[in-house]
Amino acid sequence: MWLKQQNKTYFVLSDLNASSKLYLPKLVKVSAAGKDTDDKQLWKVEEKEDLRYHPLVAGPYFNMLNIQIVSGGLDTKSSGVLVLSVGKASKYISAYQKALLPRQYHIDIQLGIATDNYEPGGKVILKSTYHHISREKFDRVVAGLTKASKQYNTNYSGLDMQSQEAYDLAVAGKLETVTLFNQPSILSARCLNFNPPHIKLEMECLNEDSEFLRETVDFLGRSLRSSAVAFRINRIKDGPFTSNNSLLRRQWTLFNVAQSLQESKEIIKPFIKNNKTVLDNLHEEEIATT
Repeated sequence: MWLKQQNKTYFVLSDLNASSKLYLPKLVKVSAAGKDTDDKQLWKVEEKEDLRYHPLVAGPYFNMLNIQIVSGGLDTKSSGVLVLSVGKASKYISAYQKALLPRQYHIDIQLGIATDNYEPGGKVILKSTYHHISREKFDRVVAGLTKASKQYNTNYSGLDMQSQEAYDLAVAGKLETVTLFNQPSILSARCLNFNPPHIKLEMECLNEDSEFLRETVDFLGRSLRSSAVAFRINRIKDGPFTSNNSLLRRQWTLFNVAQSLQESKEIIKPFIKNNKTVLDNLHEEEIATT
């Protein structure tokens, strides 16, 4: 997406325009300067700034930035790490998505209620008891849900478990990342805090989005012979990027963004090295399409 300048006091473009040195092209002005002793016309040549290009006339130098979402999945009711590309880095978006990097979440769950849209602000359609749910039972159901998700994706991914490809993936520790195209998959899940009716769950997934996580929590509640709703979803990790590498919206200034871009270059280097094959194939695709 292309982000336009809307608030000069808030967005990065205001800092970018403020830091840009004012440069105006020159206009050559030729005017009469009287006559010489031989009664010949003299001309005066001057260079003046072309005020047509002044920011007060033409507007700011920078009024648009090429910023694109690399990996989505978050909606307006969830929060956390959202990877963006700036400028020419957009050429790596396809490779980043094809690498199938896991994303990690912290989900705050409330037991005892269910809503029509799986969101805490939805209409309550069910209230149930939750006192029969113990920590051991909760962990057992979560483990079963994770195992079922892995088995489903592995069985229907089309990968022959007796093949050399399956062996190589198992040796590399990537067998669990084998999944159907765009099919959500739960890689791991564990309970961080158990204090019914409030539970904090950590979950690592592939190809998921916020809607899938809310539906999973609802299914988890029904599996526990109760009900549950996810009232807070926070993505803490997206591939190699964590919340420590992220900028809050109020930190979107030119200095902070430039510093973050430098740090991200170091973070992404191992990814580029480990996914060189994907990047090479992507480069071949780009050549084929141009």
